[in-house]
Amino acid sequence: MLFTNIKDVITTYYITTPLWLAMTGIALLYLLIRLDKSGVKKMLLIVFFFIVVILNDVSYKYLTKVVDPASYYRFLWVIPNVMLIAYALMRIFLDIKEKDKRKKAGFALGLLGLFFAALYFTQSNYYLRLQAEKPQNMELISGDIWEVKAMIDGDREQEAPAELPVLAVPQMVMLQYQTVDPGCIVSTNRVVYLQIREKGQTKRLKSQKYQDKYLLSTICQDSSQPEIDEAKKAIERQKIDYMIVQTAGGMENYMESLGGSLLGKTAFYEVYKMKN
Repeated sequence: MLFTNIKDVITTYYITTPLWLAMTGIALLYLLIRLDKSGVKKMLLIVFFFIVVILNDVSYKYLTKVVDPASYYRFLWVIPNVMLIAYALMRIFLDIKEKDKRKKAGFALGLLGLFFAALYFTQSNYYLRLQAEKPQNMELISGDIWEVKAMIDGDREQEAPAELPVLAVPQMVMLQYQTVDPGCIVSTNRVVYLQIREKGQTKRLKSQKYQDKYLLSTICQDSSQPEIDEAKKAIERQKIDYMIVQTAGGMENYMESLGGSLLGKTAFYEVYKMKN
């Protein structure tokens, strides 16, 4: 169905709740009514060209040949959703200043109701999550990731290799590690976890490269133990320098059979240096 892919991307990665979607629509409508002809013309042109160039299934088909579908949502940043809503609210406040007292009170009550509705449907959940999972540091990276980085950095300092290290890691490490260490290559990348595993888009598995990446992800994420020769060949083809697996998976003997040497453990992960 036309625009199905686009709708899925928007609701999964960008505007994820009905409330924010409604607020975006209201903000656009208010600005269309409130702005002068020049402003309306500019806004309509931006939206028009955005839909023609990016926000359609034809563009989606070709753009996802350049970037993986799991990263396509970043094109949506062309129209900054939160800034659009914030600008509309600012215009409303400015307009309120020009109204009489009764109209000001009506506008104020309406905005207050909208604020509490947003707090109830979205931000209250966010506050509860913050209380349950307080960030461990200003980078919002788990302490285990810092420990993993320290182990790998310490090992690399001893050898001072010229090439970037190649890692096979669980999904959470994939999402966070390159935030603090961009000088590495993560073989089990976003395509593997967010596109193939989560979305079931398995077309890439026709290639040996992604078969290897997928197999390595099952070891790191699921603590699976595929046939040793098959896993060794995947490690060799992907030129893996380090593998990170789940501590709770009981993988010590299996990783040693793959040629891994344990560098250290954290509460959740074990770090192995691989012979490739």
